[in-house]
Amino acid sequence: MKRIAGEKGYTLVEVMTAVALIGIAVIPLVSLISGQVQVNKDAGKRFIAVQAAKAKMEEIFYEIDRNPRNPNINLENNLMVAEGVYRTTEKIVMDSFSAGSPGRGNMWNNPHSDDDRLFKYVVTVRWGNPPETVTLFTYYTSVKEKGGCNG
Repeated sequence: MKRIAGEKGYTLVEVMTAVALIGIAVIPLVSLISGQVQVNKDAGKRFIAVQAAKAKMEEIFYEIDRNPRNPNINLENNLMVAEGVYRTTEKIVMDSFSAGSPGRGNMWNNPHSDDDRLFKYVVTVRWGNPPETVTLFTYYTSVKEKGGCNG
């Protein structure tokens, strides 16, 4: 197109070319920003999951310290701690043993009370699709060693 003397402005072709170039440049930027938003969201859920697991472990340690012979630990199954973040707490009997001979007995051939068993407390927090998990655990027994190494 030919410009008429004294007229200012852009032709339709120039405007269409500019819009196309801007569009080509903006599409990757939008994709990058949306990807970063998802990464930040995932990192936020991971942070919440770790904090939820640590908080439950602190609760377990507090209860064991408060009442070592019979800690009152709330076992949970899929407790929602935040949107899309679920916590499970388990108590597993690992073994039982005599205070005089640690590790020599077991719950099948040498039955003992809960006072001399080894427990494993497991806190698992899961989130996301596909599921991601954070698992923390600790072992506990209320048996106190008597005397020195030989009891």
